[in-house]
Amino acid sequence: MDIREELKQKRIFFDGGMGSMLQERGLLPGELPELWNLSHPETVKEIHLEYLRAGADVVTANTFGANRFKYKKEEGYSLESIVTAGVSLARAAVQEAGHGYAALDLGPTGRLLAPYGDLEFEDACLAYKEVVKAGVRAGADLIIIETMGDCYELKAAVLAAKEASSLPVFATVTLDEKGKMLTGGTVEAAAALLEGLGADVIGLNCGLGPVQLLPFMRQLRRISSLPLMANPNAGLPRSENGRTVYDIDAAGFAGAMKEMAESGVSVLGGCCGTTPDHIRRLREACGPVPLAPVEKKDRTVVSSYGRTVVLGERPVIIGERINPTGKPKLKQALKERDMAYILNMAASQEENGADILDVNVGLPGLDETAVMTETVRELQSVTDLPLQIDTSDIKAMEQAMRIYNGKPMVNSVNGKKAVMDAVFPLVRRYGGVVVALCLDENGIPETADGRLAVAKKIYETAASYGIDKK
Repeated sequence: MDIREELKQKRIFFDGGMGSMLQERGLLPGELPELWNLSHPETVKEIHLEYLRAGADVVTANTFGANRFKYKKEEGYSLESIVTAGVSLARAAVQEAGHGYAALDLGPTGRLLAPYGDLEFEDACLAYKEVVKAGVRAGADLIIIETMGDCYELKAAVLAAKEASSLPVFATVTLDEKGKMLTGGTVEAAAALLEGLGADVIGLNCGLGPVQLLPFMRQLRRISSLPLMANPNAGLPRSENGRTVYDIDAAGFAGAMKEMAESGVSVLGGCCGTTPDHIRRLREACGPVPLAPVEKKDRTVVSSYGRTVVLGERPVIIGERINPTGKPKLKQALKERDMAYILNMAASQEENGADILDVNVGLPGLDETAVMTETVRELQSVTDLPLQIDTSDIKAMEQAMRIYNGKPMVNSVNGKKAVMDAVFPLVRRYGGVVVALCLDENGIPETADGRLAVAKKIYETAASYGIDKK
């Protein structure tokens, strides 16, 4: 059975920590744990079996850190062999146990994406696709993207998973005690991004213990329309005699996680410091808790990496200054690629209360795709306001939506079949909130009823692409 179907009927339990279990079996500080897939395969498989015997439904392949940046061909490592072995060991354990699923595990690359670092967005996508393709060939049942501290890297991983496979995608991010991701992302921003990208299950993992994670999971439950997942650490870490230990034992962990289950979380497991005993106690405590149905939320949300704007709660101000119509100085700046001028316009609008910034760079004779891409990239390096991608050039629209770090507004679509068939696949793929114009092949209807008929056609066509009315 597809795990997405099973999740509609029962709570799913993931395994616990892999790294801490390997350390107990001799993994040395600084040693790359994924290499044990090749050097100690029986040990890795036995850890999977211990979790399955403890009641886990899903075991996570030992591929968390497997990527081209850590495992380079010139150093004698074959990334594909490491990923293949990792997934194969998880599959072999599932077959021997007689139940369960094997998940390909995608963790952070270890590199920061531009503008914070030197890794380009498309290079991150390609790196994740390599791992996904190898995991699919090895027989993974699903993909878990975990411990993400940067919304941009999270987007790269989800796109790679969706573009290189048809597997279910579970995605979790890591927060500090203030509810912030490493690069400033928030629970709301991550949720908006992941829902827009079409993740199947979203949630939080690592960083915090179950007690500290609970308020953020409750926040996620209030805003998300997707099944939720929580894989906290075994409490908070501390050092004893040179070893990292955690402050919650198996019984305490299970007790705290029961509150998580009662709060409506559908998928439960553990991260650092959790053991098969933690998972056994977790299943005993939470298995009897009734599965709460996933509640669809009627929230229309646009987001950047760190800010969300909900439409309908209050008037929302869209700054329209970055639009060359009637602005000779902006036209000149665009022709000369004077980004300082454009960024100053963005800062001025933000200071004056704009909630969202419109970005329109269409000029005759200009390479709109290139200029739009550069402008979006530069804007999101200096402001956390959500952006509205404003163009009739489908190529420029797609490239801007792809590299945008969030869930944008998209201006615009209308009732013409050709336009809807071009725009809606992009919205389905990348997420977005669409500004719609009530006109079609016959022009702008003269009556209110005529315009409402076009609106209805736009809604119905969007639904045929899997895009919610909200």
